Amino acid sequence: MIKALICDFDGTLCDTRAAISRVLLETYRYHAAPEPSLDAIEATLAGGVTLEETFGALSPNLFNDPDLCATWVQVYRQIYNDGLGIRSSKLFPNVPELLSSLKEAGVAVVIVSNKGEAAVWNTLRYFNIDGLISGVVAAKDKLATKPDPASFSTRILPLFPRIAPHEFLVFGDTTADIRYARAIGAPVAWAAYGYGEDASCRPLSPDAIIDEAAQLLQLIHDRNGSHPSTTSISVEADIDTLDQSQNLQGPFRLFCDPSSDQTTTRRAIDEITRHLFSAIPAHLTRIDLVVPIARAGVAMLDAAVASLDGPAVSFAIGVKNKGTGDVRVELSTGPASSTSILVLDTVVATGDTVACAGKMLRARYPNAEISLATCYASPEALTRIEREGLYRHVFVAVRSSGCIEGWLSPPINGDAGERLFGTTAPVVELAA
Repeated sequence: MIKALICDFDGTLCDTRAAISRVLLETYRYHAAPEPSLDAIEATLAGGVTLEETFGALSPNLFNDPDLCATWVQVYRQIYNDGLGIRSSKLFPNVPELLSSLKEAGVAVVIVSNKGEAAVWNTLRYFNIDGLISGVVAAKDKLATKPDPASFSTRILPLFPRIAPHEFLVFGDTTADIRYARAIGAPVAWAAYGYGEDASCRPLSPDAIIDEAAQLLQLIHDRNGSHPSTTSISVEADIDTLDQSQNLQGPFRLFCDPSSDQTTTRRAIDEITRHLFSAIPAHLTRIDLVVPIARAGVAMLDAAVASLDGPAVSFAIGVKNKGTGDVRVELSTGPASSTSILVLDTVVATGDTVACAGKMLRARYPNAEISLATCYASPEALTRIEREGLYRHVFVAVRSSGCIEGWLSPPINGDAGERLFGTTAPVVELAA
């Protein structure tokens, strides 16, 4: 039985990737020192190491002096806690609901982090979830950090003297968390959506693998022989939109330009799709079935498949009567089973076609997680997708200002499928 949760912070409850990177770079600028690359910073995040170890990895020649390193750590924490770190952070989806549900179920939550204790508490208060946490054990007073088990015996067990080590569950995203759990004799759930590398964490054989925070509640209830409330965890889609960079604006302008020919338009969609997939978290690219909605969604297929690990491909043929708004979708033959499906549609204006396709895929693959990737979507369509709960994740390159005439999403000119492939022959045909 699980009576208490020992939870990591960075990469598990809170997405602090941007915060850490920005504050690190500001620290180097403060000292007028050469800045490390973002790739080097990313590599330190994957290990779940302390701030001192981070500086040592980024600039080993500079930080052979512990006193100098301590000065840099102090500057970093000052910049972080002055606001830049907190403003650049965001909670992972469903974290507040998860913590609230655990509190209602009587499962205490203690955060054990290699981050500074003040930064953890300040961030919890900023997101108004500090009241859901029973305690924070973080970098303070030279206490040994994860994976060393000292914090468990000296800081955690005294808080919960009646809970045995095996009645705790450790939840974290890096090898440090998994090794910490093994050292204290507790089961461990690996947050695969966080910063830890699959190649390093999976071989350590965590007791459970969590692809999104909401799954943890079900795991705990399963182990405790109880059932979670059906209203505890939101089932609305997680909708992520790309930052509008110059790299994205160029191909999108070509896509919108009515003078672009079919080849140019398809090339623009291919480039937009590649930008879109570069921003999708690694744990969500383990897709085993890709379903482009023909015809327009087929233009995204090559770039999508190139970004994934050998998925099967099926097609959804969508036909919409622009006058009546009636939609008909047929699915081509697909694999017998699937656990993770990605639907592709270039433009989602009303959401009618993707909703119909989602319902048909749900009927065919009732246990699969279905996600959607689109180059251009209207707010009305995204609201509908959230409301209907058919798609777990939605990735949008550009959001439009709205939908007009029941199907056209400006500034796109005309039917996207016709602009990409013409008005006559279909791109794919269903098997008889």
